[in-house]
Amino acid sequence: MADVESTEPIPAWATAEDQVTAAKTALVVRVLHADDGETSVRIWDTDAEVSGVQIFTGSIELPSGVIRVSDAHREQKTELNLGVGRHDITVFADANTEASVIDLIV
Repeated sequence: MADVESTEPIPAWATAEDQVTAAKTALVVRVLHADDGETSVRIWDTDAEVSGVQIFTGSIELPSGVIRVSDAHREQKTELNLGVGRHDITVFADANTEASVIDLIV
């Protein structure tokens, strides 16, 4: 996920076990590879219906005000207008590795 205008490079994974790597305007969540099955990403504004374990908490800068949530090839994507500024974000996953369900709270 990233600001729709972000060109910022994503940092390398700190370890092979890390599920999230983040920059100021973008972050990447490691999930189940498409060859092994589907992954669902759900976007929430509250934690009332999330499931799984928390794997990241932080923030994302949105200079354009619009966040894009997409797959690695940007073939499937959703864009949401959250407003210009810094937004808190929390990520939950259904598994510690190869997650197939991701819940994002923004």
